[in-house]
Parts: sequence; structure tokens; C-alpha cells
Amino acid sequence: MWITRGEMNDYEDLLRGVLEDPADDLVRLVFADCIEEGGDGERAEFIRASIENDRNPERNDTLTIQLHLQSILDRRAIEWMPQSWWMGSDSIRGFASSIRLPLADFLSHAKELFGTHPIERVVLTDREALESRPTGRMVQYYWFPLGRSDSGGTYRLPDFLFRLLVEEFKTATEGARGFHSASAADTALSAACVAYGRSLAGLPPMPVAVPASVGGR
Repeated sequence: MWITRGEMNDYEDLLRGVLEDPADDLVRLVFADCIEEGGDGERAEFIRASIENDRNPERNDTLTIQLHLQSILDRRAIEWMPQSWWMGSDSIRGFASSIRLPLADFLSHAKELFGTHPIERVVLTDREALESRPTGRMVQYYWFPLGRSDSGGTYRLPDFLFRLLVEEFKTATEGARGFHSASAADTALSAACVAYGRSLAGLPPMPVAVPASVGGR
């Protein structure tokens, strides 16, 4: 893609608009116009077709559109996001909205990822909340902070992520965040990761108050 200095300002401003409000498709469409004028017609087409497919999933040519989008993604994804962190089954509407990756990769690349894609969901593939079955009580799930002397564990998180967790209930277990289900624990972790990534990229908090549920590992 080739663009002038003035067009670069438009590009950066429009990308910022996409990142700040992931639900605003109008900004995405204007961004598509901008990059098409800058010489990247294929990505512009990808964004427009993704949005159209998301808005009208019952169209007769939906499968054809999806196959076309996948063919573009297969060729160009590596230019738009490092490695294979797209969640292919999700509607990305021209950008990555969900990522799956280990904690170490997330910490290394969060600023870059959130600075280029309006990410709304994060799945840390090597983190899993601790399951507890108190006698006579429902199963509960916990996240714990990663202390200085800890050897680690899939249920332990860096302090700065742990502090961003919004727990479902107060727990008697010191230094833990409690949840009634594994899904709720994963959703809380996703929201914490999104909040952290957006802060690194200099973005405001997500305008959506309640994050989407994070299903299945």
C-alpha cells in the first residue's frame, strides 16, 4: 500500500476510530475507502465484504462470500497480524476481534495487537482457573496472583492482570478472585486482558459495558 503524508494522517485517524469503538461499522467502511485510495484495494474489499456478510448472514451467496474472504485471509493474514492468532470461526468484520495465544505471547505483543486491531476477546491458551469443590457446595473457580516465589500454575496470573479481574463473589480464600463457572472465570480474564491491551495502546476503555462470554477452550 502506498499513501501520501496527508493520507497517512487520515489512515491513522480512521484506524484509531476503528480501535476506539469496535461496534462502529461506519468508521470501518470509511477506513476501507481510505486504504483503497492508498492502493490496497484487496484489504478494502475484505473489510467491506466481511461487514456485508456479518450484516446479512442469510444471503444466498453467503458461502461464496465466505470462501472468497477466506482465500484473501489465507494470502494476506500474515501482513495484518503476526502468526496464526485469528479465531477463524468468529466474525472479524475486516479485523481480528478475538485472539488465542499463550500468556507470554500476549504480554510480548499486546501493545502491537491492540494498536492495529479492535480486539474484544482474548483467550489465554495456557491459563485455566482452579476448580474447587467445597463439601456440600457448588463447584467454584478461582484465579490467583503470581507471587514472586511461586513456581507458576495455570490458575496464576501476573499481578497487573489479576488486579483487573472483576470477581463474581467475595471469597474466603485470601488473595483469590472467585467465580461460579469456568465460563465466567474465562470471561473475566478476557475482559482484564482487553483492558490491559487497550491501555498499552493508549485506547479508552471499551464502550461496551458487558463483555461477550468466552466459550470453550
